[in-house]
Amino acid sequence: QARAAELDMERMQNRTLREERAGAMADASRVKEASERDGSCLRHLRDVVNGFSQKCLEQEAGLKAGMSRLGNLGHRVAFASRRIGTAQALLARKEALVRLQLQEEPREEEPDRRTLDELEAEVKSLNGERDRLARELRLNSQLIEGKVTEARDKFNAALKEQQAATGRLREELGERTASQQRLEQERSETQRRLQEAQRRIEELSADLARQQESCQRSLQEKVMEVESCAAARVAEAEKRLDEVRREHTKAVVALRQVERRSARERERAQESAERREKDRERELESLRKQLQELERDRNLLTATLRQEGLIGQVKRNRASAKMSAGGTLPEKDTRVLATLRPQDRTGQVRSKGSSEEPLESVLEDLTALTAAVMGSEEESDP
Repeated sequence: QARAAELDMERMQNRTLREERAGAMADASRVKEASERDGSCLRHLRDVVNGFSQKCLEQEAGLKAGMSRLGNLGHRVAFASRRIGTAQALLARKEALVRLQLQEEPREEEPDRRTLDELEAEVKSLNGERDRLARELRLNSQLIEGKVTEARDKFNAALKEQQAATGRLREELGERTASQQRLEQERSETQRRLQEAQRRIEELSADLARQQESCQRSLQEKVMEVESCAAARVAEAEKRLDEVRREHTKAVVALRQVERRSARERERAQESAERREKDRERELESLRKQLQELERDRNLLTATLRQEGLIGQVKRNRASAKMSAGGTLPEKDTRVLATLRPQDRTGQVRSKGSSEEPLESVLEDLTALTAAVMGSEEESDP
């Protein structure tokens, strides 16, 4: 029993040492990786800072060259302004001399007059050219000054931004350097602890060799158990997967059937709509034809009544009936007279206006005309 207790104590110590060794090795690898990562970041940051500084210097040199070039352009513009002022003075002097010469010369011959006009035109042209050049020069000088000011402001802003970025990068570089030093110290401490653990591991390597066989056997047993469990789970998963695949296939087939059914229903609905549209068009065409026939009959009947002189007779009969009765005309006779009076005044058939009336008014007119014809026939029979 005492031997068994000692063996249990040794196993516990071995387990504790193995755990400490694993933790120390993990700490050492983690510290090493962090140190390497920080070192690579530090090198990359140093390269970035150097590249950024080089780029800032190049941009600064380019901006300085642009400033010097703009300064040269400003000097050239000032020189050109002075030259234009001198040219303007010379032109004014020449113009004054020409005018004085023209005033002193006698105005006798016509060719001299033409020469004078040509000189005046040339002077006007020169004055216009001078004014145009002066305006262009002032405009160019203003534009150049504006560009110089804008470039100077941009250069100052970019320089400030680059200086601020350089300061931030330097601060970050200092922080990374301090972090690297701290990690180096931690790595040294971890290395020392790792060496101590290595010595203790060497002392216990014999016990570990003895216990390795037993652990190997137990591990094989557990592996076999896990493999059997895993095989059962895999078989169950494959079975479920087959069921899911069958359900998926059924769902796909049902979905395709629904899609085909919906497509057939859409086709039937479209065909029904087309048939209804064709029926409506045929009905409209039939109504148009009936309307045209009614218009043609109305125009023909009106022309026939006018040709036979029945309209005047209808008017006389209605007037005599009104005088004898001492009352109002029936509603049908009033509608007939209202329909016939405009035709009697104009004496022409209004085919265009009647074509625009609604179908009900056309039918009423035909009814009134038919009643008038029937009345005239009844009166003519006795």
